[in-house]
Amino acid sequence: MKFGAAQKEIEALGFEAVNPLEVVNDWHSTWNAALRKCVIALMDCDAMYILPCATNSPGAGVEMELAAALSIPMYGKINSLKKLK
Repeated sequence: MKFGAAQKEIEALGFEAVNPLEVVNDWHSTWNAALRKCVIALMDCDAMYILPCATNSPGAGVEMELAAALSIPMYGKINSLKKLK
């Protein structure tokens, strides 16, 4: 599942989803600049949904470490989010 599909599923559950592709919104952005935008967006999130492909993403790793350090809850399954409603 990629960002757009996850966003639709999360929003269908009644949550506001923050899509990193929409946050960056610049295919010519450097990796560092894109990650900075994503980290700033993460600071306003109440929780983080981890896509299955996140294990292959250095940026997701940084975001997960930051979320853990700041006690931002992380979820790896859409079903986990359903239980929050």
